[in-house]
Amino acid sequence: MKKILYFIPAIVACLFYGPFMLIGSVELIGYIFCALWIVSSLILFKGKWWGCLPGIIAGIWLAFLDLQATGQIVRQWPIGIVFCIYYAICGFLIYKIGK
Repeated sequence: MKKILYFIPAIVACLFYGPFMLIGSVELIGYIFCALWIVSSLILFKGKWWGCLPGIIAGIWLAFLDLQATGQIVRQWPIGIVFCIYYAICGFLIYKIGK
C-alpha cells in the first residue's frame, strides 16, 4: 500500500493537465511532463532509487519554463519544486531501505 504513494505526483499532474488535454489547449510539453512523472512512479514502484530522476528532471523543467515570461495566469513553478523535493525524498528513502 505504501508504494502507491509514488504515484501521487503523477496523479496530480494528470488531473491538472487532463482537462486541458481533452480540450486540446495543452502543448506537447504537458504530455511529456505527465509521461515523465508516470515513468518515474513506475520505476520507484519497482524499488529502483534512480527512478526519482525522471520526476526530478520534469519538476526542474516545469519550474524553469514557468519562470520564463510567458504570460501564464497559473503559476506552476511551486508545484515543480514540490515534485522535485517529493521525488528526491522517495529516491533517497528507497536507496536507504535497499541497503
